[in-house]
Amino acid sequence: MSIIQPFLDAQEQRTRELAELRRAGRKVIGFFCLHTPAVLIEAAGGIPVRLCLQGDSFVQRRGEVLGRSCICPFIKACLGHLEQRHPLFAQVDAIAAGSMCDQIRHLADIWRSRFHKPAYVFFQPRGLEQRASGWIYRRELRWLFAELAAFCGGDTKEQELKEIIARYNLINWYLSVLHELRAEDVPPITGKEWLAVVRAGFMLASGDYLCLLRSLIEDIARGKGRCRGTAVRIMLAGGMLAQGDDRLVQTVEEGGAMVVTDALCTGTRVMGSKIAVQGNLLDNIIDAHRGKTPCIHARPNDGLYAYIDRQLKQFRVDGVIYHGLKFCEGWGSEWVRMQQFLKGRGVPNIVLDTDYGAIDAGQLATRIGAFLEMLRAQKEGMYDGVL
Repeated sequence: MSIIQPFLDAQEQRTRELAELRRAGRKVIGFFCLHTPAVLIEAAGGIPVRLCLQGDSFVQRRGEVLGRSCICPFIKACLGHLEQRHPLFAQVDAIAAGSMCDQIRHLADIWRSRFHKPAYVFFQPRGLEQRASGWIYRRELRWLFAELAAFCGGDTKEQELKEIIARYNLINWYLSVLHELRAEDVPPITGKEWLAVVRAGFMLASGDYLCLLRSLIEDIARGKGRCRGTAVRIMLAGGMLAQGDDRLVQTVEEGGAMVVTDALCTGTRVMGSKIAVQGNLLDNIIDAHRGKTPCIHARPNDGLYAYIDRQLKQFRVDGVIYHGLKFCEGWGSEWVRMQQFLKGRGVPNIVLDTDYGAIDAGQLATRIGAFLEMLRAQKEGMYDGVL
């Protein structure tokens, strides 16, 4: 049995748990983006669930009925799942969404008009380093907290809020420990397993997720779960890899390499700063979340590049695969700057645009295989600079 099987089993049970909680009067709040604080939703009395599922061609076509064919595959998948009443999406009472992406704002509009459920959209300033932007950001998240608390009937006392913060701080710490272990020559888990562990946290109750993480770290300390060593160490960057979107990672690792780190919003960037438990607790949550590694929507987003630079060095990365979803303008436009950044550090890289269809599987395998072969030759001193 895989060392992460308990996470997968818990996810299978979660939809039924959510249905029972809703019958008991609880409200499930869906969100899509890393920059919507799950801890804030829980503090307001809601049950946070990050809606992050890929969709097959049928789901994509259903999504196109509500949107267009040339929108992001993730947005089409979300719309398709809503239209098809996917068991998880059907449990969601309202959504909370930031203004980071035009297509997510459009999704929120359809959520209200088509499905007649509340959508709370907060403004996310692009320049969080500026004083005025920080003030706006704090005001917007205070508004979101107040709206969600009214909707969920939340009346969280200070001690309860401290316990929620403590759970999220511990989750962040355990994820950090697990991630740092991946820098070893023989990592305890594969890249695919790491992403599965992170995604489990999008659905599970924070208390249950914390217990599973603690057990996983204890199992690793007892020597369980060691995978094979690898000569080629890969980092992923770019757009999200949603639940079920494992083709890229699986192709890399079946090709004999190992994904040892990433800079994805569905990967290592879920980790953030510790939330203080003194003073104004709500402001502490907001300030800690503001300190997360910025996305491509932020300007300047030098923090993202500084984060990638640290990962390259700590995890001894041999090559970077930059992944983008088709029709994602944000990450698609960022590639030029990213390529220059990686070239300046002498790091080989490749860009791959995908959707959730299987039609490009052969092309994906061919390009990844050629890239890995180049990296192996380079490490062995047989690469002359021409691929």
